[in-house]
Amino acid sequence: MLDREGNPVASQLNYTLVPVTASLPVTPMPLRGMYVYRADAATFTDCATGKRLPVASNAQLERGYLAAKGEAEKPVLLTVEGHFVFAANPDTGEPVKTLIADKNAKFAPGKDCTH
Repeated sequence: MLDREGNPVASQLNYTLVPVTASLPVTPMPLRGMYVYRADAATFTDCATGKRLPVASNAQLERGYLAAKGEAEKPVLLTVEGHFVFAANPDTGEPVKTLIADKNAKFAPGKDCTH
């Protein structure tokens, strides 16, 4: 275990870190990232973390993306209120963290995470 400066903590105590088993929060939170829809699968790359996540099937988002992207299949900036769930990967069946878009989805064509 390291302290705030990154140095090892000198202690006689046995610190053991265990994974959290709590479920993900379902309260919608504001998110901003790059959305792309290809071959019946959508992904969202979060602007704050750079993490890419699958997006649960959502006809409204798909229509919004198709209208915003223009001719090329390119990522479009999306702001949305959403939450995360663990859903089965359609190819492997393994649980994967997935974005659920709840409300206020807005595409901003021509913009990216730096604008």
